[in-house]
Amino acid sequence: MSGRLAGQSAYQELRPSITIFVTILLTVYFIYFFQKFVLLKFRTADTKHVPCAKKRLSLKQRRELGLYTINRRGMKYKDFEELHCLWKEYMRSCLGLAELEKRG
Repeated sequence: MSGRLAGQSAYQELRPSITIFVTILLTVYFIYFFQKFVLLKFRTADTKHVPCAKKRLSLKQRRELGLYTINRRGMKYKDFEELHCLWKEYMRSCLGLAELEKRG
């Protein structure tokens, strides 16, 4: 006999642990389905996802609108020099070049 009393079956030996397991399992299922029920019952039409149908311009339409053409008249280097300095400062801050220059 493997630790059982005379007349005691394996089921009777495992019955308390099976009961606890089933109770926990039923509780988890109840909580899960209750949450689903509450979510479905109180869900409004506003919370449902409605895909937004945005139409993009085709390449031909973008070319016709002139989005890829640059007006070169009236553009001077001085107009873009400030933008270039701003870009250099941004890249130095991103790359941490000021700290590297301090270290040597």
